[in-house]
Amino acid sequence: MTERQTITTTSAEYDAHSLEEYATKWVNNMGLGEMAINDTRKVSADGVISLSAVPFQIGADGVSDHAKYYAVSRDAFPMPESGSLEFSVDIAAATPGTEPGRVIHGSYTGTPDGGRPYAQPTIEGQQSALMFNMTNVETGQLFDWFVSGRSAFALIERLPSILTSPTLAASDPTYVGLDRMYTQIVKSAPLTPGETHTFAIRYTRHATRSSATRAPTARSSVTAWSPHGHLRHRSRALQRARRLPVPAPRRTRPRRLDPAR
Repeated sequence: MTERQTITTTSAEYDAHSLEEYATKWVNNMGLGEMAINDTRKVSADGVISLSAVPFQIGADGVSDHAKYYAVSRDAFPMPESGSLEFSVDIAAATPGTEPGRVIHGSYTGTPDGGRPYAQPTIEGQQSALMFNMTNVETGQLFDWFVSGRSAFALIERLPSILTSPTLAASDPTYVGLDRMYTQIVKSAPLTPGETHTFAIRYTRHATRSSATRAPTARSSVTAWSPHGHLRHRSRALQRARRLPVPAPRRTRPRRLDPAR
């Protein structure tokens, strides 16, 4: 006798079709950023959201410097005890002003010598990118797509508790310090400027293990405009999916979708 397993799939559209509807779905909990200086946000009737900040005009001395515009979904999305949760979005990004191999200078903090110099070259997506995030606000575990004009890369990261839970004691077993936090660029793929791509992140959990798949169905399509309308060429695979084991407790709170920074 064979036992059959029932698989249930639920899909939800989170598009907005006006600025008013956008405001009911997304919250700017770090402020408006660049949009406070020049609000270029537009939402078309067919659900396309666009914004621009050229050049960047704001900055901060700290980790928040990279968040020129940050929007978080007002809704949280429950993770099944056994199953998958996937988000996807179509992205076309342009990042003018980036420089190949640009070196970032700074200094380390908390070192015995009082702050030794830091200098490292950066890739395009580290200088400017549209970021698409899937975040667990309880564990600090997150999965990112960084999409720039000529490339895209997947990143996995675990944030320290000093950022996610500032009041959490270091003695707490769930505390994330230097021994547990990490940031890792998984893989980069070249893009042709002007193309639109579908990026997806899928998190899968079973009774004894969990994993994240970057771009499980990611495909790219060439988009162009002509006097006769909007032309979309045949899709082609962007890159193969890859499963990544990640730390996660058996029971966690819902994740939030952070599509833009």
